[in-house]
This record gives sequence, structure tokens and C-alpha cells, in this order.
Amino acid sequence: MPAPAVRVVGSGPLAVVVESVMSYKRSVARLRYTFCRRHPHIDIELLLNWNERRRAAQLELSTSIGGGCYEVEIPHATVRRPRNNGEEPMGRWLTLTDGERALALVNDGPGGVEVTGGVVRQTLVRSATYCSGNDAVEPGYQGEHMD
Repeated sequence: MPAPAVRVVGSGPLAVVVESVMSYKRSVARLRYTFCRRHPHIDIELLLNWNERRRAAQLELSTSIGGGCYEVEIPHATVRRPRNNGEEPMGRWLTLTDGERALALVNDGPGGVEVTGGVVRQTLVRSATYCSGNDAVEPGYQGEHMD
């Protein structure tokens, strides 16, 4: 994968916006990071043109947050899950904490997450061979996605 092109696309008294454009085989991703100046808050906006077969795209966030469990939203409840347990379903949010520091991941896309040590990997899109099991159907989740 070639090195991403990174540039500052906006800077003001409240925030700085940095854009990164990267490619993988036949796919292109544009990530915009908004760093708030006065708050410990980062927004990540993704525009993904996904053209891969039998592949998944994941967002990886590396942290130094230790601890044994993480918590996620599930339908009508929350659940604490052990780390290092592979990919698990996730609702709209995840929290990872060690008692002193915390990371909250709020999501409006599909939900699958893996937490290994302090690394959080969220599945953004998955291109199954055939979504319906019918060989006449094109592979799923091809094309443009925005989260």
C-alpha cells in the first residue's frame, strides 16, 4: 500500500481538519480527522470507494490503554467483553478504559469490532462473495460508503 497523502484542509480557533487519502488495490479511502483544540475529542469521517472481493476494510486505533474488558452497546443493553477474543458484534458505541484514561468509539456504520490489547479494530465494510447465496448476484458492499 502506498504512503497516504496527508494535508491540512482547515484550521481555525476551534479545530484543525486533516485529510488523508490512501488506496488499496482497486479501492480508495478518504479520511478526515477533526481535532478539537479545547476538547479531547477527534471526529473521523470516512468516504470509502470499496471495490475488493473477499476482503474486509477495518479502521485500526492503537492506544496505550490497558485493562481486561471493554464495553459495547448491543440491542437494548450493554455488555462487557474480554479483550483478545476475536471480532464481536457492536452497536453504536464502544468504551475502553483502564480506570484513568478512556476511549469512546461512536459509530453510525455496521458493527463489528475486535479489541486486542490496546488496539481497537472496527470493521467498516466486508465484501462477502455473494450476499444472498445466489451465484448470479454480484459481491456485496461494492462501491461508495460514507461513515
